[in-house]
Amino acid sequence: MKKLIIVIVLTTFSINVNAQKNKLSFDFGYGINNFQMKNLNQFYIDSLASKLDYIDNHLEKGFNSFVAIKYQPLELFDIGFYTNYIYGETNGSPKFVETDNFGIPLNTHTGNFKLYAESIGFGFTNSWYISHILNFKSKKSKFIQNFRIATEINLGIAFSKVTHDYRFNDYRLASSYKFYASQDFDLQLALKFEYDIIKKPLISTIGLKIGYKQLKTKTLTNLYEEEWKILSKPINLDFSGFFGSVYLNLGK
Repeated sequence: MKKLIIVIVLTTFSINVNAQKNKLSFDFGYGINNFQMKNLNQFYIDSLASKLDYIDNHLEKGFNSFVAIKYQPLELFDIGFYTNYIYGETNGSPKFVETDNFGIPLNTHTGNFKLYAESIGFGFTNSWYISHILNFKSKKSKFIQNFRIATEINLGIAFSKVTHDYRFNDYRLASSYKFYASQDFDLQLALKFEYDIIKKPLISTIGLKIGYKQLKTKTLTNLYEEEWKILSKPINLDFSGFFGSVYLNLGK
């Protein structure tokens, strides 16, 4: 009798695994991020850029976009690779006074100043489906059967950069362009909510992802490996903060 029970349990588990394994899918998403950027805002914008009338607004938020390819061997979890892009900017309209050789003002030019931070990341992604543990598939409601909840962790490496784009279209001698960069560890934790909207010929799912990103760079450097410092304070980027994204998942 015990042997019969074991055979039935193993057979049921095998059928369930075979029915759910080998699912390949792709995620395409877009969302909003909050940033911390303490050093950049305090030591560059507040202490320098705002006093020179370049910009006044802090860099505190931006957008994110991502693509992921995932393999789901079991309905319980999936693994895969991701790439994401984060971008945020703040702008101003500085003025430049053109003078002659004796310092006499000749003309006042109004320019465009854009300070923007961006990061592109690559790494591994892994999700565990709480809805499978709670056995949503066995519920009577079709909505619940098509609904999934999962936790997600992304681990990877990010290449970050901040750029000063200081332009005067009618007086290019006053224009300048500089950037500083860093390479760092990227971590992201999220809770995902998904719903299947189409099941044939491809499984199409819409999703909502909310979570927290941890991405704080080392001191930024230029092309010559010189550290960026303002008033002797090293400047870094801190994209860490809460985020929200919507996405489309296509799989078969």
